[in-house]
Amino acid sequence: RLPSAYTARVERNQTALMLASVVVARRFAAPRALRSLSALPKEQSSADGYQFFAGPPEVIDGVAVVRLDNKNAKMNTLSPNMQDEAKELWQGLVSSGQNVKAAVFISAKPDNFIAGADIGMLAAKKKAGEEDSLLEVCMSGHKMFDELKASGLPIVAAIHGACLGGGLEWALKCDYRVATQSPKTKLGLPEVKLGLLPGWGGTYALPKLIGLTEALPMILQGKEVRADKAKKLGLVDAVCDPASLESLAIKKAAELAEKPM
Repeated sequence: RLPSAYTARVERNQTALMLASVVVARRFAAPRALRSLSALPKEQSSADGYQFFAGPPEVIDGVAVVRLDNKNAKMNTLSPNMQDEAKELWQGLVSSGQNVKAAVFISAKPDNFIAGADIGMLAAKKKAGEEDSLLEVCMSGHKMFDELKASGLPIVAAIHGACLGGGLEWALKCDYRVATQSPKTKLGLPEVKLGLLPGWGGTYALPKLIGLTEALPMILQGKEVRADKAKKLGLVDAVCDPASLESLAIKKAAELAEKPM
């Protein structure tokens, strides 16, 4: 049972969150920077047809390495188009006939895994009065990972840089998480600071993984943690030097493939 002082603080935070949500719903106008994001030109595909991934998965020792890489931005972010491409990529991998026994999600960006939702997309939906459609976006994200998990392949998240919001929830959906000890690497659910709640199951998965006491500050206050702290909490399973991230993730994925899931 939580101490009464801590419970009182949680209740205050919950009240503040409710008030913030009301303010956002009634009065939120996207800042100039966010409005400019929503006005960005239409997303462009690379020569290989991928917008959000570096290319088709590379199979190394039976492990499919999937490289996240938003071609139109410096940061990897989540959007309906990104989810659709992820499903297509995964379906192609599973049906390819390759001897794939596990998979690794890793970023091709130098300083971020997935930085959260596409703010431009959120601002555009707000401007168009389509906030209710965000529920569909969240549910399609759940459906996407249901399809990925249905393959039965163990999945490892190889995290370097920002792993925030939906990016952390993406990692939580994986079976194993490796993070670099770089100062660039941080994990958290900062969307609460915008009056938003995690929409991909973070409010359920995070307490289940690290316990309610440690999870509440991340969920209600947007607290972020570095890799070493995440390892102590059990949020990630291993930490390493950035240079070793991919090789360690592949090794762990191969080991998971040899164990019953």
